[in-house]
Amino acid sequence: MARKDLSGPAVIFQANDRCRQEKLIEQLKNGVGAFDLPSNGLASNWAYALIASLAWNRKAWLSILHPHKAARRELGRMEYRGFIATV
Repeated sequence: MARKDLSGPAVIFQANDRCRQEKLIEQLKNGVGAFDLPSNGLASNWAYALIASLAWNRKAWLSILHPHKAARRELGRMEYRGFIATV
């Protein structure tokens, strides 16, 4: 049944609250994804996180320094794999 008493922004806020609640329920059932790391050692997981952050920073800098404004915006929005394939 459609609700007629909510304004547009109120509908968006209500939908966001529901999504947050559903995400919380999913995390309570299955655990937080941050604990699923590629290795069981603290030093190797730190190295993995460091390499990933350096790669992401390289992507950000290369997209910022691109001479064409439209290409800058497009490169900045890409996921990392698509960025590597393009560049």
